[in-house]
Amino acid sequence: MALDLLLVHDDQAVSRRLRDAFHSVGVRVATYGNGKDSVSSYARARFDGVLSAPKLPDIDVWRLARMIRSGRFGFPDVPIIVTCEAHEQPLLKPLIESNTHLIVLDGAGDQFAARVVRLIEDRPRPSLLLVEDEEAAAASAVRALKKYFSVEVASDGSAAIASWLIRRHELVVLDLMLPGMSGDDVQSRILSINPQQPIVVLTAFDDPQRCESMMLKGSADFVGKATNLTEFAIHCLRVLQHARFLSAAETAIDSRQQLSAMSERVRAANLRLARGQTTAATRQLQHAMAIDPNGELSDDTWAKVLSDFPVEPTRES
Repeated sequence: MALDLLLVHDDQAVSRRLRDAFHSVGVRVATYGNGKDSVSSYARARFDGVLSAPKLPDIDVWRLARMIRSGRFGFPDVPIIVTCEAHEQPLLKPLIESNTHLIVLDGAGDQFAARVVRLIEDRPRPSLLLVEDEEAAAASAVRALKKYFSVEVASDGSAAIASWLIRRHELVVLDLMLPGMSGDDVQSRILSINPQQPIVVLTAFDDPQRCESMMLKGSADFVGKATNLTEFAIHCLRVLQHARFLSAAETAIDSRQQLSAMSERVRAANLRLARGQTTAATRQLQHAMAIDPNGELSDDTWAKVLSDFPVEPTRES
């Protein structure tokens, strides 16, 4: 699989040396000397990785990384490799985060290029289950999807459910016309186990009513088989990103609701203690602790709960 790399560096001599090294290992390179042009290019094209100097004429690499990670300019989870000199590494290392790498620019030859390629190819990819019985269509879809996903293929409904039960893929792309078990039945079975599972319905027919029915039953989106394969892959990424946002929002809401419920119980316990009702106060605290589904409350959680209660001033004797 040929890789496409976005190279951002304002030193033209270094850029040429890097471009030649990557060409020697079969990587296609688009080169820019500033952040503005590189972000514009990133929004238009599909890159497998970004290689950037720490400092650019108009922006630093950390701001560039935040723009990419926002998802507003394209795929947010692309590997970002920051080049540096050996003496800069200790200073820059604390700024590295998940899927962002720091690599010393030592000669920028074939070995350097090969190391960057390994970082890109070995990055963790979200898992995707493609349920498609047409071999040629499945092969074409896999070629488009594997740049962004770890793809598993199932050719019928029973195999799809068996695979999903084992791996619980982050995204399911489901053909409706399957041998044996229908796509409708596959979706119903999966959603009965995990109602939050994002499923993209893949259909060869322009049937809005069918797709509307599938979405009302729980699928996240639908896409036609005639869709451009590159756009198809990006569409799947957007569906997964949206599902992640929804999951994060639901987790935050649940956490806030739990915190509110615990605060009410602690308030009740505080009132019971003020009245000398220690047994009732103990029960209220036990109820507060039981609200946490894991059965253990962190120090941070207790600190948030108790922050609602003023600290009584210490009385001097």
